[in-house]
Amino acid sequence: EYVIFAPSTSGEYVKATSLSDWTGNYLLVCEEKNVAFNGGAASIDAQGNYISVVIANNTIQATEAVRAASFNISQVQGGYAVRSNSGYYIGRNESSNGMNYSKTTAYVNTISNGTIKGTGGPTLQYFSQSGSERFRYYASKQKPVVLYQYIAPESYVLNISKAGWATLYLDYNVVIPEEASCYVISEVGDEKVQLKE
Repeated sequence: EYVIFAPSTSGEYVKATSLSDWTGNYLLVCEEKNVAFNGGAASIDAQGNYISVVIANNTIQATEAVRAASFNISQVQGGYAVRSNSGYYIGRNESSNGMNYSKTTAYVNTISNGTIKGTGGPTLQYFSQSGSERFRYYASKQKPVVLYQYIAPESYVLNISKAGWATLYLDYNVVIPEEASCYVISEVGDEKVQLKE
């Protein structure tokens, strides 16, 4: 069996609340307001640092715009580093409201049940007052933020018994993801397809 192409979607973000390892690509989402922290923003700690999202059955479709707003979470000593798609590590080392951010310093966060907490104590939340909306670390209670983890689409597999074209008809569009490799079928030996890039 050989992978021929990937399905039409670019994957999806699925709500995650209890993981043993939070490493991965995420959206940081305020479900109550249907907004996500804009990880693609050039000014990461600014009023209006969010995008609108459509949530259905704890899932958000990973469109190009949505993926651009994502964050990567990686393990560091003492917890996790949270890095925006625009290159900023975020955290909060103080006990007051605010946000520390840097392109070089990987601030330490802890994550429990999908809640991101800075070493100073404040948690990442969404401030929803009209005209001042923003994502930031707050010691006071604001709108909660949860994590939606990126799940890549499954790849389709075809069994091909002889050299030639393989055609698969689907009732929806098919796209090749940007990171995917494309191959051509060059020959067949012992009923195994030989693929060359």
